[in-house]
Amino acid sequence: SVFSVKMILQKFATSGTSDKFLFHFDCIDEKNVHLCDSSNDRESVLKESTFVLIFLPDTLLTTTAVQTRLYEALKYGAIPIVIGDHNSKYIFPYDDVIDWERALAIFPVFRLPELHFYTRAVTDRDILAMRLHGRMIWEKYFGSIQSIVDSVIAVYRHRMGIPPPAVVDEPSPSFYDGTA
Repeated sequence: SVFSVKMILQKFATSGTSDKFLFHFDCIDEKNVHLCDSSNDRESVLKESTFVLIFLPDTLLTTTAVQTRLYEALKYGAIPIVIGDHNSKYIFPYDDVIDWERALAIFPVFRLPELHFYTRAVTDRDILAMRLHGRMIWEKYFGSIQSIVDSVIAVYRHRMGIPPPAVVDEPSPSFYDGTA
């Protein structure tokens, strides 16, 4: 339940460890509880964060808020930890061409008490690799309108088995000016 999740997270925040936690339990905007604060406020927090929790909704496979939180996490370098009871049913964007497990962690709600141990066990090397892979995903698939259009076309080509257009052969420029 939401109450037990809130209690578990509050215990993390008051655990007395050197780790810092920031959880927003109350949201001013009642219509958009998953996207509290302004985008600038979320950006400044995400830039300073190693991990960000993204809770999946109970009824739908995804929402605009979930997609926005995933997009912002990848953009600003925070590693998404996706939490929900139906994680095996959730389909991430471009799931058939992106290896999401290299950029995020999937965590069922019943394992939430273990979350702090999990985040402490992730090595600096793994954090860097996940951040780099997340940034590559953001740049290649979500970073601009052109990359989104290219990604959609490439995914549909892949799904339908249509090969990409052939690369045009062009001679490489010469290093030598012909005097040597």
